[in-house]
Amino acid sequence: MVNLLNSKLQLAFLESESLVETFNNYYLRLKTKVDNYRDAKITLFYDFELNSQIALIKIFADRKKLYFNDKSKHLSNFEVILSMRVYELTDAAIKLLNENSIVAAALIARSLLELTIFGFEDISQFNELTGDLGGFDDKKMKELNMLENKMLWSSKYASKDETYLKPRQITESIRKIEQKMSWKIKDKYTWLCEFAHPNRLGYDVYIERTDSKNNDGSITYIANKTKDIIDKIEDTIKNNLKFYAMGPEEILRYPSIIRQLIDVVLSSLATLEIINETSGKIRTNINVFFSNNGTL
Repeated sequence: MVNLLNSKLQLAFLESESLVETFNNYYLRLKTKVDNYRDAKITLFYDFELNSQIALIKIFADRKKLYFNDKSKHLSNFEVILSMRVYELTDAAIKLLNENSIVAAALIARSLLELTIFGFEDISQFNELTGDLGGFDDKKMKELNMLENKMLWSSKYASKDETYLKPRQITESIRKIEQKMSWKIKDKYTWLCEFAHPNRLGYDVYIERTDSKNNDGSITYIANKTKDIIDKIEDTIKNNLKFYAMGPEEILRYPSIIRQLIDVVLSSLATLEIINETSGKIRTNINVFFSNNGTL
């Protein structure tokens, strides 16, 4: 198996080979999926012509068949676009983490977390709306249309008539998911925001602490790139060097940060698999329903 994580990151995992293997497996499964998606032909969600065709069909059962055939295709399209974006961000995060560019990696990790949170919220709503296909009516069709468009087309530039396309607040989505699931997301997101914003944690990682006290009692710190600081820590641990000024807590600080960042990336990959599995189940349920109640 190709090892995606370099020696510094394995150090961050504190020699946890199983976690490294888990990370690699998630990544390689996604890479295989995305490689198969290359040049995939998709139909855009904004298919007004098809919606017009559906509206002209007077028999509701026939209208519903065409409608759900369209929705099944769109779910597949959503998987393609979402997976490609998660893969690209994950790939960038791995490269940045391997270079120990902590702040840049944190920005990518936050974007990944936002992306998969919204994706999970969307597919959960889609699943709820399509739970009773037999009782599906025009009102639910309209709700599903709005959700479907929101899944890929939310924008601050949406017109005043398209209020359902206005972007959501990520903190509100986190709150809703935490109420339904046992996931603890808020603390992770707040921690990542500390890096993304010009706050203490985002600056603090560039400060190399020392035990060098000045005559006036003050302490002189060294400003350094995170890569250089982590290189010194790695050399200290590997070679059991005693002359490096950092104490044990400080030496573990940077690997701990990297470990938390990788945990966010790993949980995002796991969430994507849940999203895609749920999407697949919805499409299967649609096919089974119409196979038993007339072909699509």
